[in-house]
Amino acid sequence: MFNFDVTATRKAGVYIAGGVPLTRPVNFVSGYLTQVFAFIGIIDVNIGGADPMNVDARASFVRARSDIEQEYVANAAQE
Repeated sequence: MFNFDVTATRKAGVYIAGGVPLTRPVNFVSGYLTQVFAFIGIIDVNIGGADPMNVDARASFVRARSDIEQEYVANAAQE
């Protein structure tokens, strides 16, 4: 059905929700996106968040960016 290969590529996506932390049960989008990516063949999905943006946006952004950089450095070292 699909004629493309995504198994050898690594992509990063950013999902921003308005005030819904990733750890809350009302956050259905991260699970939905994981299922959509799995449907098209992308099974290595890491979802992180910059929570809570409404308390200290700058600190949340810095922490999220640090998490992303650490994740990619760790994965690059394994390859």
